[in-house]
Amino acid sequence: MTDGIYKHLARGAAWSIGMKWTMRLIGMVNIVILARLLTPADFGIVAMAMVAIAFVQSFTELGPDQLLIRDTDPDTDHINSAWTIKILQGALVALLLLAVAPFAAAYFGDPRLVGVLYVLALAPLIDGTSNIGITLARKQLNFQLDFWAEVVTRIITFIVTLALVLWLRSYWALIIGHVLNSVAYVLVSFLLHPWRPRICFAYFRRYLAFAGYILPIRIAKFFNGRMGTIIVGGMGNAGLLGIYKMAADLAEMVTGQIATPLSRGLFPGYARLSNDPPALATAFRNVLAASAMVMFPIATGLAAVAQDFVPLLLGDQWLATIPLMSWLCLYAMFSAINRLMTTHILIVAGKERHSALVAWFRLAILFPAAYLASREYGVIGVAIACAGVSVFMLPVSGWVLSRAIPLGFGGVLAVLARPAIASMAMYWCVAHWLVAVLEPGLFRLVAGVVLGVGIYAVIILLGWVSAGRPSGVESLLLAATRKYARLGSGQSGS
Repeated sequence: MTDGIYKHLARGAAWSIGMKWTMRLIGMVNIVILARLLTPADFGIVAMAMVAIAFVQSFTELGPDQLLIRDTDPDTDHINSAWTIKILQGALVALLLLAVAPFAAAYFGDPRLVGVLYVLALAPLIDGTSNIGITLARKQLNFQLDFWAEVVTRIITFIVTLALVLWLRSYWALIIGHVLNSVAYVLVSFLLHPWRPRICFAYFRRYLAFAGYILPIRIAKFFNGRMGTIIVGGMGNAGLLGIYKMAADLAEMVTGQIATPLSRGLFPGYARLSNDPPALATAFRNVLAASAMVMFPIATGLAAVAQDFVPLLLGDQWLATIPLMSWLCLYAMFSAINRLMTTHILIVAGKERHSALVAWFRLAILFPAAYLASREYGVIGVAIACAGVSVFMLPVSGWVLSRAIPLGFGGVLAVLARPAIASMAMYWCVAHWLVAVLEPGLFRLVAGVVLGVGIYAVIILLGWVSAGRPSGVESLLLAATRKYARLGSGQSGS
């Protein structure tokens, strides 16, 4: 039974990460092209609008998808009630966006934001009508359907948005593209899944009760995730916000596409292990180890090669993102680990209150730190403060997690230690030694990637051997390597 669930966990994680990486690849191509066609100020006005939308959504998120997935055997009325809640939620977000648009424009100091938010209010209204069948597919561990719904929508949006940018050469192309993305997703969701929902209020009170647990987490999550953008946006410079947002997006390019889809893909599997705490702890420990093994080196590696990566891919108008990259990569890396330890896993363990308390505790530290740093050091101060708070919260998140599931605090730190040490060594060699030896350009970028991968792999292997070769990610990778080596030698021998 447990082995079967582990297979479903792995399959769900693989499909979710594959989906996000496919979407990120499309998005990266999109960013590279759009960064050369639009200005930092264009990206800044869109970032302001996205902050306003996320702000409203954080106060109206009732968690219908999460409750539907968590409940073991929902009936038809339960499923249709979830869809009804999503429609009402989307309509409420749209109305609130119309109301807060003038206030958002006043805060960010850009009157263009009013018209932008009026148009973008259509997106949540449309999103709310998407087929609840996609959530059912995830609940049933049919992640292929979720994959194709997201990827097909992203491809359509990419093509349409690029055409609009080439035509309009304005931030309005991104705004219209965002609304059309919602239209495309709704159409694709009904084409891919046969479920045809209807309006139903049978479980309305149950969803409202669940929202009472979810809303505090969502609100704190919004402010924690967007604090840097909110503070930089309040400086009243769309170009400066565009620079900060681009640096943050690049920093989260990898970590966000691992932590977010992992949570999305593993949540249904976690729910099936909720009645077996030791199995849940073992499953999560493996997930945390694999996540750190991948996210730590890529985030620190991206920071190390930023001096060559940014001008080659985005152009000289984005050079101001480079000083921010080191700090925002650190922030993205540890924030992703913190999210893994304090969101879905705590909700499945029935510790929603713990998750909310951690999020609000972090916010109580982050807001004054980022605000004071911005007053003293400007935008770079915001990036440093965000990175520092994310590092400080790591042991806090680990301690709370160890109180919720049978996974000791020392075990959490041990999982993170080897990839952290190897990543720091890799960063020093690439960012300090290689940069001093080679001239800037494509060759140094490629050399930095190759050197970084080699150094990281060697240190990880040495650390694993010196620790007594414990079972874990390293042993699984080594076993897989030997298996494929034997298969390769067998085929060559035949």
